[in-house]
Amino acid sequence: MTAEVQIDGVFVPAQRGRALGRAAFFLAGVAVCGILLRQGVPLLRFTPSGASNRIEDYALGFVLLIVAGLGVGLLIPGLRHLALALWPGPVGIAANPEGLLLLLGPVGRWSIPKSELHVTYPFEFDEGDEDAASFEFHLPAEVQESTLIPRIRHTPTDRDLREVILKHVSHDEAALAKRLGSAIQAWRVR
Repeated sequence: MTAEVQIDGVFVPAQRGRALGRAAFFLAGVAVCGILLRQGVPLLRFTPSGASNRIEDYALGFVLLIVAGLGVGLLIPGLRHLALALWPGPVGIAANPEGLLLLLGPVGRWSIPKSELHVTYPFEFDEGDEDAASFEFHLPAEVQESTLIPRIRHTPTDRDLREVILKHVSHDEAALAKRLGSAIQAWRVR
């Protein structure tokens, strides 16, 4: 995105098994859509007959177009997750006090310096903030800092990197918060 960040700090690998599970979920949806299309397409007969006035055929054709669109819509993320699971190089995140490096293979590669990261814990949210309604907002500050990954925004794009990190890297947020703790605290200091 911007200048290259040299990372020699903590590296947390992506959960390839989790990506494979997501790929299986999406591709199972594609298979269901394929089965529905295989069963439905032979039923289409657009020639008028005593048994059909073509309205049923047009209605079925419309439904099958929606099913085909859904299948394509599921195929794209399914293939991306499969590619992430099978990616030959290292995938994960690397962090140090100078910045964040997201190495997510087919999902993308971002090198973000500390100056472009805006880090906020729930206890720092304003009362009117939409995230202030979450239960984490009411936890003590020291509990939040030790067990939660804060909201990490890439300021030029306003992208929420917390969601990207948690989606691809770890299912245990507290352990990840502990590993990244020193980098996160360094990003908060301006």
